[in-house]
Amino acid sequence: MTNFASTLQFVQGIHVWVDPIGAPTQFRLTDSAGRASVTLALPPNGALYGLQLYHQFFVLDPGGNGGLAAWTQGLSQTIGSW
Repeated sequence: MTNFASTLQFVQGIHVWVDPIGAPTQFRLTDSAGRASVTLALPPNGALYGLQLYHQFFVLDPGGNGGLAAWTQGLSQTIGSW
């Protein structure tokens, strides 16, 4: 998930750090090593400079916490900075 808003919610034992309301969600398949990649495309719009984006990734995993998924910690990114 990616969104301009963060949160701290617990959904079926999963820590959700990105506000799921209005967050675009992308699904990817993993390779044989369990890796996947996601491309985040942002329009070249100067009005976005300085805004923060929040990201979090989930993996469907019946062996994960709550028998639903494994997840990453949240990532905060400021547009226009390294």
